[in-house]
Amino acid sequence: MIAKKFINKLRKHRYMATSQSSEFVDSECKAILHIGMPKTGSSAIQKFCLENEAWLLEHGFYYPFHSLDANGISGGHSDLYHLLIEKKYSDAKTLLQFYLNEADKNNKTLLLSNEGSHLLHKEFKKICDELPLRVVGFYRHPVDNLFSSYNQMVKRHFLKESLLEYTEKSVRAKKPILSGKSLLDWSTEFKDQVTILPYDSSISGKNSAIHQFLTFLGISEEAIESRLTKKRINSSYTADYLELKRLLNYVLSSEDEALNSHIDLFFQQQSDNSQLPSRKVQDALPVALVKQLYAKFKQDIERIQTLHNFSFDADNQMTKTSQSSPFEDLKAQIELIENIKLREPSLYKKVKNAIVRKNWGVINADKQKLLSLFDVPLHQVKYYEDAFFDKKELNKILEYKQVDVYREFASLLYKRGDLKSAYGFIVKAEDIRPNGPVIKELKQKIEKAIKQR
Repeated sequence: MIAKKFINKLRKHRYMATSQSSEFVDSECKAILHIGMPKTGSSAIQKFCLENEAWLLEHGFYYPFHSLDANGISGGHSDLYHLLIEKKYSDAKTLLQFYLNEADKNNKTLLLSNEGSHLLHKEFKKICDELPLRVVGFYRHPVDNLFSSYNQMVKRHFLKESLLEYTEKSVRAKKPILSGKSLLDWSTEFKDQVTILPYDSSISGKNSAIHQFLTFLGISEEAIESRLTKKRINSSYTADYLELKRLLNYVLSSEDEALNSHIDLFFQQQSDNSQLPSRKVQDALPVALVKQLYAKFKQDIERIQTLHNFSFDADNQMTKTSQSSPFEDLKAQIELIENIKLREPSLYKKVKNAIVRKNWGVINADKQKLLSLFDVPLHQVKYYEDAFFDKKELNKILEYKQVDVYREFASLLYKRGDLKSAYGFIVKAEDIRPNGPVIKELKQKIEKAIKQR
């Protein structure tokens, strides 16, 4: 019944041509599955395929309909993905067979795309073990991918965390998705049916993800060039606009959809059309931390490059030799505010009004910076003086055992920069619970911070 619902939806958008069969080099192949990974041009590929459905049919490929949002972004063929996630294998197999039947009617090769599928090698094996299938994925340098993911979290999901905090967490993470392990899992499961292509975020025309994808399909260079445009989908903000959006996330929430959309549209336009020298997101980070990231992913990168025989020069392209100064960062922020005043005064007014109306709670350094950038004096906003614990924290701590109280005090003092006091409390906690993993990890963090001072 579930698969039938999806099939009926697809039938409303059916469009078939009676032209030539697939140009794909593997004549036995019945289906091609594009699996992402995240932040490797999937949105652009899906938008291109959807808008060029008839053109793909002329070249022998059937790309089933799926929806796009207002920004031209989608999850691709997420119906099949969700059925597999929910382990509804019978329904998933029925839906896949419907896709295949539609393609076979006119001697086409089925073409599917969903970036979440990079995690589902076992699930796809269950529904297409006997299917002559080719799988294509893109691998982006994990460090580049991490910064792009941070960009997206700030842009779309109201992340307030600084890039430094976000990066430090990533360095500590045991096995992040960005390592490319999921692509290696596909290669293990489907062997030579899998092709992994390198993704370069700096390319938007020839050799872009769309260009590489269409070349993989066997479509001629002449045909590709006649169809490609250089417009980028879901591209990143410049580093300076990204930092300003992070600060504005203290004001914004999912309830401020209209204002957030206005900000996003303006910031994206300004980022895409910027003629200024590009400041990389990672320029705000300590050089040593960026080197730690490269070292963390080095082995994964080498394994994928060796297995799929491509040269990945991202290490050289993204080499970082210096850190931008706080003065440079502040100067750039002030220039952005002046640009908003000049080019979009109504947006500036809306943001400033939202800042004044906001109940700020405790004012931290980020909030103080945002108030200063928009020339809002502290006495014009609602806030309360800093307290050692807020009410929620205090209620939680009152229920703790003594060792947990010591640990919480240590954590709070560490965050506030009082490392000596933090160390005293964490040592007391360790005396009571010597094998506590959280206590051990926090003690190591405090000791490391003390050494770096």
